[in-house]
Amino acid sequence: MTSLPPSGDSVLEFLHLQREQAVIVVLKYNVMLIKSGLRETITAALDATNGNIRKVQNLSLHADPRRLMIYDDNRNKDLWEMSELLTGMLKNSD
Repeated sequence: MTSLPPSGDSVLEFLHLQREQAVIVVLKYNVMLIKSGLRETITAALDATNGNIRKVQNLSLHADPRRLMIYDDNRNKDLWEMSELLTGMLKNSD
């Protein structure tokens, strides 16, 4: 089932699996996502949702939203901007 891209038929097939079989399929898809660049996918999803961590959490496979906050912080470069702002303020106070 994991050898094919998701489709309507594969979703229907998935819904009829026993619990143990469904867990195996999900784990295989998780491995495929990680190998295919999950970090880039998470960053793109954060960009597309304007940093909506709640919406992206299910895609990310991270149970703890703090991990997504790290992705979002890196995406926004807020720390860099604040550092530049404070540096400018310090230069102007001399």
